[in-house]
Amino acid sequence: MVTNSNLTLQEAANRFLAAFSADDRAKLSQETNRFLRWFGLNHPASSLTPPEIGNYAEQVARGGGDYLKRLEPVKSFLKYLQKQGITPANLSVHLKPPPAPAKTSKGKRRQTPTVPKVLTAEGHAELKSQLESLKKTEVPRFTEEITRAREDKDFRENAPLDAAREALAHVQSKIQELEATLKSAVIVGEQEPAAKATIGSTVFLKNESTGEALQFKLVDAREADLAKGKISFVSPLGKSLLGKSPGDIVEVNAPIGILHFRIETVGS
Repeated sequence: MVTNSNLTLQEAANRFLAAFSADDRAKLSQETNRFLRWFGLNHPASSLTPPEIGNYAEQVARGGGDYLKRLEPVKSFLKYLQKQGITPANLSVHLKPPPAPAKTSKGKRRQTPTVPKVLTAEGHAELKSQLESLKKTEVPRFTEEITRAREDKDFRENAPLDAAREALAHVQSKIQELEATLKSAVIVGEQEPAAKATIGSTVFLKNESTGEALQFKLVDAREADLAKGKISFVSPLGKSLLGKSPGDIVEVNAPIGILHFRIETVGS
């Protein structure tokens, strides 16, 4: 039995469109189907996330024209998902492209200064690997799909071509983002034992109340992954550890109250 929690986007869209008259359904179908093709017809509707929705809006905006009008059917669909309990929140509020860069008094767009990313050698290698994968695998794949779609003359609306172009644009945008990050990245070097904690340090702690031993690596927010023991240096715990040495006691304001940790060692 198919429940709301395991509906695919295709199944959810069919239910959504079935509630409209034939004329209204025709008006909504084109943009709704474009949305489905972007994520995949079999993508679980309940697993949509705000960042994914925001990214989709950005890609639609890049297509130019009256993109706000094209997003309206998708907004209605996302509101439907929330109303039916398929998604826990109204994701339509995230269907907004990023604001245009601010303009100077002379009408020229103000350049936003590039803020270097501080990465560990491991994090830099991971991003470089992602970049190579996108260039060697994803770009050729969607380029081939575009070529195949252009050769197909048997359908009135070239939906596969639109979907492949949008997917390729997304990949190219990600490539540009990674290239910019890697170009400006500052790679932190290895740390001598017993030095002060800084970005890239592995810090061994002991909870002063429970005696629990903990280990964390201080990284840039982009590398943060709590499951792997990597915490951002701008997180509450990360901030408290920066600049501290073995033997220091740090205080962290957590939801359950004030926690105290003793720094046992600081390593690379």
